Amino acid sequence: MLQRPSQPTLLLLQYYPWMRSFGDGVTQGLYYREPETEMTVIGQYYDLPVVSVRAAAWRLMHEGIDGFKADKGAHSIGLNWGNKSIIPQAEAGEVDQYFYSDGLHPGPGGARVMAELMIHPLAVAVEEVAEGVQVEERQDPRLQGLPPPMIPHSPSIASSACYMLEEFKPLVKKAQGFLYRPERPARTSVLAQKWGWSGLQPGEWLQLEVSTMLEAASPQRNATVFLRAWEPPIPYTVFLNYPLHNVTQHPRCRLRVEIMNERPQQAEQKVMLAAMAVQLLN
Repeated sequence: MLQRPSQPTLLLLQYYPWMRSFGDGVTQGLYYREPETEMTVIGQYYDLPVVSVRAAAWRLMHEGIDGFKADKGAHSIGLNWGNKSIIPQAEAGEVDQYFYSDGLHPGPGGARVMAELMIHPLAVAVEEVAEGVQVEERQDPRLQGLPPPMIPHSPSIASSACYMLEEFKPLVKKAQGFLYRPERPARTSVLAQKWGWSGLQPGEWLQLEVSTMLEAASPQRNATVFLRAWEPPIPYTVFLNYPLHNVTQHPRCRLRVEIMNERPQQAEQKVMLAAMAVQLLN
């Protein structure tokens, strides 16, 4: 976005999930849990204005001020990841008192706060222009364009996403019904076509083979996966058949994904796998 000739105005908005901020003996509302420090450094490096939900609302959440309460979801229940307890849903008459919709995503009140945070820097800029405040940039051909990558020797990639593409395809060793195909075949680029393993009907399945050996992890070829069942069960409308045991470490761990016939058949449904991520859960 910063490289666009139109030079759009960009602002870095730092979000803060109260119920997912835990650690050091605290199960929610830990102030320094989120990677806000690192993101602020990125904003400073590229000279972006940075606004923070945490800086603006943490004290209000902590004191339980109306509009910023975080102990219930305004529209649905959620999960406190710190102690695995269920976040209750607010009563109909108290919805406006809560910041989050479900314990993670902002509700109408939270979205309004975030909008006000983004409006404020713009309002300040408008006031400065109206008052005749002028700031001249230093003009030097060496300062044109973006600075080099912040992390030394890292490539500059003009992409907003990470793709495994063909590296993911051979991880599937057996499949019935699942096919490796593009989600958007009419697109011109491989990235835009969104290739992956997809199944369309209940009973279709595939089997992946990955290494769960931590010492074998490599950013080039190996994929490391660790699965754990969550307790208590999350009562969402998505049906997932989690294993009830920890995955042991093995260089050739087999994982099976099958589409179950647990819901009424819809006109169009799809299960698509395009990548695997590493996540170690304590």
